[in-house]
Amino acid sequence: MSPGAQAGVEDGYRDYLVELSAARPPAIENLIVLRSTDSTNQVARRIADEAAADGAAAVRSWIVAYEQTSGRGRQGRSWMSPAGQGVYATLLVPQVEEELLPALPLAVGLGICAALDPLVGAGCKLKWPNDVLVGGLKIAGLLIESLRRGEGAPAVLIGIGVNHGQATDQLPSGRATSLRLAAAAAPSLAACTWRVAVAVEQELERPGGQSDLVARYAARSAHAPGDRLRCQIGHDLVEGDFAGFDGRGFLRLRTAAGERLVSGGEVIDG
Repeated sequence: MSPGAQAGVEDGYRDYLVELSAARPPAIENLIVLRSTDSTNQVARRIADEAAADGAAAVRSWIVAYEQTSGRGRQGRSWMSPAGQGVYATLLVPQVEEELLPALPLAVGLGICAALDPLVGAGCKLKWPNDVLVGGLKIAGLLIESLRRGEGAPAVLIGIGVNHGQATDQLPSGRATSLRLAAAAAPSLAACTWRVAVAVEQELERPGGQSDLVARYAARSAHAPGDRLRCQIGHDLVEGDFAGFDGRGFLRLRTAAGERLVSGGEVIDG
């Protein structure tokens, strides 16, 4: 990077930090902001590990980065995270009961949709289990990891990435978009960061129970009943017709061998 470009990034980060701090919502108690890091999930993991080494639970915190050098998505894929072009954030939750873990991707996906919908004309859809789409193109994703450190409920890392300022030629593929491209008037990166964080927190605290959560997730699904889907589950590729979700939010797939419940993996086609 040239000295001029580097100076531009530093100026952009300072402006971002000032706006982020000035507009910080009261509900966000613990915040870590980084100019650049490998990934916010990795930072959260290190925080949880250090707390566990001291025999304590980590503090619920948001970790936000202006740039990630090794951003990650599902299946070990990289998430392009250039400086100042996206929301790169992780919510570290110190303890989550095991039975609540399957609901987290649903709730977080709905929270991201709630944040982005007013900006893109209420057009957000959810591609199971971790993609947010606008017009069939990926605009955001999430990566949730659980960490068991000793006894008790595991800590959870809720990683979120939202494409914000990229032009078409700055996106990784023709199947992605950004708020710059999809929104009539995109808010600043700092404002978008807080929109997403607050909406996710509100969704995680929303009453209504599992059945309500699954119903609202299903209403946002990018998959229609009968759609032919191909799912990567570990090293296996499973193909079948989409048949909705069960009461936990697991994918129901009608295959030649009968209905199969898919609790992990991802839809790679369909």
